[in-house]
Amino acid sequence: QAILAQASGAPKARGCSTARCMASGRGHSRGGPHAVPVDVVRFTGFDRPFHPCQLASWVVFGSDVVAYLLCAFALLDRVWKLVLAPLYLGSVLAVVWATATATSRNAADPHLLQRDDTALQREEVCDDSLPFCSLCGVHVYNRSKHCRVCNKCVDVFDHHCIWINTCVGRSNYVAFFAAICSVVVMVGLILLTCIALLAMYIIDSEDFGQRLRDTAVIGRAPPEAFVALLGTMTVVNLPLFLLDAQLVFLHFFLMQQGLTTYEYILNKRDGPTLSGKYAREGVAPARPRTLPRCMDWIIFCRCGRRRRPRRIVSAGELSGL
Repeated sequence: QAILAQASGAPKARGCSTARCMASGRGHSRGGPHAVPVDVVRFTGFDRPFHPCQLASWVVFGSDVVAYLLCAFALLDRVWKLVLAPLYLGSVLAVVWATATATSRNAADPHLLQRDDTALQREEVCDDSLPFCSLCGVHVYNRSKHCRVCNKCVDVFDHHCIWINTCVGRSNYVAFFAAICSVVVMVGLILLTCIALLAMYIIDSEDFGQRLRDTAVIGRAPPEAFVALLGTMTVVNLPLFLLDAQLVFLHFFLMQQGLTTYEYILNKRDGPTLSGKYAREGVAPARPRTLPRCMDWIIFCRCGRRRRPRRIVSAGELSGL
């Protein structure tokens, strides 16, 4: 996750409440092989280049929908079709709408969006408690953070999501949460259907074969090949369902405490010091609860990324917090 790279070892500018200001030269890229050049800002997730995981999610989603409607859904009884059709189609439309909304919204800090209109800057430029981002060249809100992948400060930064190729912040967090909830429903319905059809094949293979022959689109396919397809769909969608359900539970847990993913990582990694700081700003409890590692590992997983050396924070820097 890109949030881990940004949560570890980044030098803080004076007055910054989060590690948003990194000292680095201009004209080169930061944040990994898919980061944009430092002088280019990624406004939305539809800006080029697309992330490979973003493209892969589109392929898996499209393949899942086509395979389910043409193969699995076609074998169901009429009653089950009437029950599942609105649920499944509704979840598909919700996934498309929520994902497109989260991807297309610019989550940048309002000061950055209104940089040309300096009225907002003039109102708050004298406020010493308001951090200044040296990379963006503007004052930003306390919970904003500079994303090294998008090259901008994000208002109420949650994390940089490779699946939508942009940052999740105040403006698109609701759409992001709606997207992952819709994916749980959609993938759950696919799994239930595939498991039910596989059980039908095991219990009564002759009835299963007759259902297959009565289907216009796939009636000529051998039952063994169709069972292999159902097994493949189950194997592919089961881990997706478990991971996405865990992500939904984690974000629901964070919303109950008023924490972002980034703040949760900092609180769990650095303990009461950062907890106290966020508590003074009125954005989280003084001692936020944390989950066991088996339930929040997904946001700490580096997915093969090389670990950066942990930077030791000096006493002077701690006193500046």
